Parts: sequence; C-alpha cells; structure tokens
Amino acid sequence: MVLDAKTFSAERVSPFYFEGDRQEAALREAAEVVTLKGEHGQRLSGLHFNRDYTTGLAIVWLTGMFEDLNGPAQRYTGYQLAAANPENPVLVINIPAHGGSDPLTAGQRREILKDKQVGLVAGSQAVAARTRLPGVNQIMGSGQSAGARLLPDFIVKAKELGIEPMALVGFNMAGLDKRPSIATALAFIVDGYLLQYKYHRGTANQKLDKAMQGFQDDMQRQGFHGGHNPVVNDYRIFRDEPSYLAWLFGSSPLSAGNGFAAIERAMDLNPYMQAQLVSSGLDKVTRWRRIEHQVGQLVEVYGDRMDWSVWPRDGHAMGIGPQLPRQSAAIKAVVDSLAA
Repeated sequence: MVLDAKTFSAERVSPFYFEGDRQEAALREAAEVVTLKGEHGQRLSGLHFNRDYTTGLAIVWLTGMFEDLNGPAQRYTGYQLAAANPENPVLVINIPAHGGSDPLTAGQRREILKDKQVGLVAGSQAVAARTRLPGVNQIMGSGQSAGARLLPDFIVKAKELGIEPMALVGFNMAGLDKRPSIATALAFIVDGYLLQYKYHRGTANQKLDKAMQGFQDDMQRQGFHGGHNPVVNDYRIFRDEPSYLAWLFGSSPLSAGNGFAAIERAMDLNPYMQAQLVSSGLDKVTRWRRIEHQVGQLVEVYGDRMDWSVWPRDGHAMGIGPQLPRQSAAIKAVVDSLAA
C-alpha cells in the first residue's frame, strides 16, 4: 500500500474518538503513566491503551528526543492510536531520562557516544513491551524522528524475544542524513520548533488544533491537570542525562547516516514484515534530496514489502501533537491492510 500525502493531509483526516464507557476508560489510561521494565531492570515510562485487549497485533509507538509523557502531546498520540485501532493494545514508550524514565545505562551511553548506535536503547524498549504485553505474539513498531530511528533495532530485538514483527511504520526518520551533529541539532531547533507555527494556520490545521484542545479539556474534567513547560522539561532531561548534550552536539546517532543499515537488518531478519516509511519534502532534519537515491535503492531491493512515501508540503514539525491524527490514520491503514 501507499501512504500518499493527499489521503493523509490535514484537509482529509478527521481526529479519532471513543464514545461512552470506552471514552472514560481511554481518558483514564491517558492519565496514568505506567512504569515499564526494560532490559536489566531499566525503568521506562509508558502509556498503555486498550488494556482489555491482551492479544492480537500490538501497536508500539516509540517517542523521540524531548517527547516525554508529562505533557499532553504524547498522551494525545496514544489516545489517537488507540481510538483509531480500538481492538489493538497500544503502548507508548519513552526513551531513557524522559518522562520519569531511568537515565541511560553505561552500555547504552557507550554505544551512543562511541559507536553512534541505538541498539541497546531500542532493545530495552522491546524488553519493556514484551514484559508489559506477555500475551502478544505480533507487533507493529511505529514512531517519528528519533523514535523512528529506534524502530529497526526495536524490531530486531522483538523478534529475538519471540514477538513476530508485522510492520514498521516510521515518519521523518532521523539518522539517515549523514552530517555534523551540530547541523542536525540546529535543523531540529528550526524545523521542529520554530516552524511549528505553520501547522496552526488555515482551517484544516485549526480543526486539528481544536480536537487536541478538546482532548485536554476532557482530561481536565477527569481530574488530570498535568502541565508541560518545554524549557523546564528539557532542563530536566539534560540534568538527568548530561551525555545527551554530546549526543546532540558532538556524537549523535541521529547524524551518523546508519539508519539505512539498521532498516536492512530488520527487513532481512523478518522476511514477511512490511515497511511503510514517510519523509516530509521540506524536512530540514533529514533532507529528502540527500537520501532520495538511497531510498530508491532500498525500495528496489525489497519490492512490494516496502513503500517510502513523500509528503511534499510537510516539514519536521509535522510531528507536533495536534497533527497526530494524520499519522494515526496512516497507521490504521497499515493495520487494516495486514488484516485484509
């Protein structure tokens, strides 16, 4: 299948909702951050939706840098994924030092700074998913930006743990565009933060903004009043894990260009797994013009097991909370295609 830009545009997508008792349950699940047990006892913060569904295909969303569960955006992400796929268990998993998660382990820190790899972090997240969902035998990995870069390594570890990976769905995957770490960090600041205003303009985007505000209002009526100050949040992350400064500005896996090799490892290990990847044509973090040739080679190798779509009018800020119905609709389409 093809995740084409028109079908999943703000103009065409409507936010997903639960109703009645399912809505009350989903809001409670959105309000409760759960502690997941990763590798070697590492604690990772997470959200668990659709808890009454304990088997079947699980949808796991891996968050990226500075995307923690203290604020509303990731809670809304989980809610949208759950409402779009109401019969699938849904997990949202933070990376270390985010949202109350433990810091990096010594091994993870060494792998990141020395080897510019993220296999041990993703492996710990896979252990957390396996532990939380013991009855699940099939899994879909999903995420965006740094979270998407974790996906191939997550998939490999999940397979080792006896969970069959059925699909990898990533948006604006970082770690494909090889460049200096400082260039990636500055691009993230510009495109991920400063250009967010573009996603609040126009009737279609304002419709999505209103839906997320409605979710926050519903959460407040349930007694949840969690706040999120980006400056305070980022300070806490660097305080708890100072090596992330080196990750961003000196030795970043997100600038190493090794994401393609990770995708190949995951695809080769799982001969029936589908990969659906989306790049934004205006993304300044992973520049499409720099990776287009390698993408074409990869798609040629894996044929109908892989589609790599381009959403030409989007940038990296597509990943902000109000826009998540678009990604959730794309993920639902993949889930439906697997069941067909």
